[in-house]
Amino acid sequence: MERIVNVHRDRINIVKSILQRIRRLGVTVTIEENSFTLSGEALQVIQAESIIKSIGRGFPPQDAFDLLEDENTVAIITLPKNESVMKRLKSRIIGKEGRARKNLERLTDTKIRVFGKTVSMIGTYENVDNANEAIEKLINGANHKNVYALLEKKKSQKRDYL
Repeated sequence: MERIVNVHRDRINIVKSILQRIRRLGVTVTIEENSFTLSGEALQVIQAESIIKSIGRGFPPQDAFDLLEDENTVAIITLPKNESVMKRLKSRIIGKEGRARKNLERLTDTKIRVFGKTVSMIGTYENVDNANEAIEKLINGANHKNVYALLEKKKSQKRDYL
């Protein structure tokens, strides 16, 4: 299997710094300017692609390598292209001094990055789904307080279930 992953020029050197670890997965990596061509067995290529995409979306390598665990996934939300709308939405998701993003991470047990025109989340499938729902609600104008209350309720229900 072969995949091509494009990475923002600001993140190229970070991806290059972890290529040896990617190659240890059994993946062949070829570099051309802002893109990486990955080839090898399907599962390993998909894992390498997810790791590189995550680093390209602003995650540090140690967070991206969490994707090697079977229960973890990454989700990426693309924000609207209109510059003023995108700036407003990023502000809602990040919050003053990063508080909204930190609250979302805490309430969903995920890692969240806002980079370029995207919002990305790493965590378990269920937790990423909850974070994705919360971020979509914020994008659609929901009040932070209501979103946090929803996440608290979900977290409480999960604790009660366990």
